[in-house]
Amino acid sequence: MDLFENWSDFKQYLVAATLGILVATFLLFVKRIAWSRFLHWTRRSERPWDEIVLNQLRPPLNAILLLVAFSFGIQLTPESLRSHPAIPVATKLFLVLSLLWMVNRLLTVTLEFWKPIKAMGPSTRTLLLTLSRALLMSLTLLIVLDILGVSITPFLASLGVGSIAVALALQDTLGNFFSGIYILIDKPIRQGDFIRLDGGTIEGTVRKIGWRSSHVDSSSGNTAVIPNSKLSSSILVNFNFPTEDTAVPVSLGVAYDSDLAKVEGVAIEVATEIMRRTPGGVPDFKPTVRFHTFGPSSIDFNVTLRAKSYPDSGLLKHEFIKALHSRFEKEKIEIPFPQQVVHEA
Repeated sequence: MDLFENWSDFKQYLVAATLGILVATFLLFVKRIAWSRFLHWTRRSERPWDEIVLNQLRPPLNAILLLVAFSFGIQLTPESLRSHPAIPVATKLFLVLSLLWMVNRLLTVTLEFWKPIKAMGPSTRTLLLTLSRALLMSLTLLIVLDILGVSITPFLASLGVGSIAVALALQDTLGNFFSGIYILIDKPIRQGDFIRLDGGTIEGTVRKIGWRSSHVDSSSGNTAVIPNSKLSSSILVNFNFPTEDTAVPVSLGVAYDSDLAKVEGVAIEVATEIMRRTPGGVPDFKPTVRFHTFGPSSIDFNVTLRAKSYPDSGLLKHEFIKALHSRFEKEKIEIPFPQQVVHEA
């Protein structure tokens, strides 16, 4: 009788194993066909990360399909094994670990190919990946403990108190970190932009946007290290937004007895020539002249040129003032000195 019962159990295990293998084979075969279709579609797409995402999802998806096959096979095993309390616990653990494995792989691809994250430096991306994985591992541990029947309420309470303590201790650091995330996502500035902070105390080219601070290289060759929280809360001018080229106004004045039509024509002619031959000028831009004030000793006006970028405006203005001064001398156009006329009573 015992031999018969043992043989009966053996047949059940054999049938269960056969069913599990058949289901696994079928699921993997269907997945392979579907996967080839997906890969064919992603290779025609212009997005470089589609195929990488599929390749990253392949191992955890295989694990989930094997779990499904195991669940089918376990239903044909003897009652003593099928009703064992360890089976549902092991199934849940395997499923949760497979899903979290999938999330971890998707997280890695996101941090590598998402443009706001990709714009960060290597050290910042490594920090984000480390923090994300630490958070994922903590979540995994809590879920595993809950599945195993261990109460996680004390852990959550301790985690809440610890988080508050850490947040208070690292208030400035966390403020700079999240400000850096905001800058990279909202993009008020980007690497390579020329900016000027409120008040004009700092201006230069953004060389690096880090997780705690940003580096701005000034024209003097020095680097200003600005905390991200200060940078995100300051009023700043971005000379590269919305376009990189920028207007270059030059303020001038001529004597009251000058022929203003001649002054306008000479100024436009000189400005056009300077825009054409000076590196950094926008050759097809038409300069403008606008008279605006009867000053104490001159009629004041602005000449507007345009530079390809803000750092180019200095040389453009320099060359224009030299050329216009020389041309005004030839045309007998006077640039008066400041003067006052005093009338005796």
